[in-house]
Amino acid sequence: MLGCDQAAGIPGLVLDLPIIVLVLFVMLPAEPPYFSNRVLHTRRFWIPHQDLDARLGVLSGGYEHVASDYRIDRDGFPQPLLEFIAGGAGTLVLDGVEHALAPGMLFAYGPGVPVRIASDPRSVLRKYFLTVTGHAVDGLLAAAHLAPGEVALVADPLPVTDILEQAIRWGQGNAPGRAHACAVIVEFLTLRLAHDAVPASDTDSVALSTFRRCRAAIEERFLEVRTQAGVAALCGVEPSYLCRLYRRFAVESPYQHLRRLRMHHALARLQAGGSVQAVASEVGFSDAAHFSRAFVQSFGLPPSRARNRREVPQ
Repeated sequence: MLGCDQAAGIPGLVLDLPIIVLVLFVMLPAEPPYFSNRVLHTRRFWIPHQDLDARLGVLSGGYEHVASDYRIDRDGFPQPLLEFIAGGAGTLVLDGVEHALAPGMLFAYGPGVPVRIASDPRSVLRKYFLTVTGHAVDGLLAAAHLAPGEVALVADPLPVTDILEQAIRWGQGNAPGRAHACAVIVEFLTLRLAHDAVPASDTDSVALSTFRRCRAAIEERFLEVRTQAGVAALCGVEPSYLCRLYRRFAVESPYQHLRRLRMHHALARLQAGGSVQAVASEVGFSDAAHFSRAFVQSFGLPPSRARNRREVPQ
């Protein structure tokens, strides 16, 4: 290797090799060319120089709040790419099949799988994506109902969103192990989806749609119903079927969902200055003592103390 003194005798050569390598590294683009610029807000990461023959790797990923004119039109992609719709609406044409995009929808594409994505300008898409590689990817995606060209659904987007946010935090960081951490997170994501997701073409998607309709009805009218039977009647289904839906797609029963909503409403009303007796009656308790016991079970402190606290009890 030539030192600075030796290089001085060679016209035009003023840097030693390590510095040249550093300059070339700094000149790498900040983002790969396939990142869209039709976005309003984004949090993305790119991990170049991955071993494409490794078991599992994450090349890039992130969150995109897209612009009204957002559109993607690709004949495929060099590596498998997973997308998750967190909000908004739009249209997807995946491998020649059209789908209406909605929150909770996932899809994947890759080599030889054409894709077209367009956002609804009235309700622009908010979505996550991950570009993955490695010889374990095909099996992991297939188990998660997301082989390239497939579309899947999850009933509750929040757990998936939480996992993807972890991937972004690690991907945007500078920790030496960020590539490995992202790979571990993606493997956990696929294991979660193998349990939670259902193929959009599966008959379970009908059950999922029914569950979503029932959950939305409960969240809209939780002050009007008092019992699990009342919830089932509100949703137009049998109580036993409603319980089966919640066992399949949720981590709580219909009654637990109803009670959680009522207790959080009670907390907000108490912190706004409502009396314990009035709030108890508002959320369906004829007896303030019974309400107090239910409140303590939910938040760990009596409603009288919650009235004097601004923070939400854990």
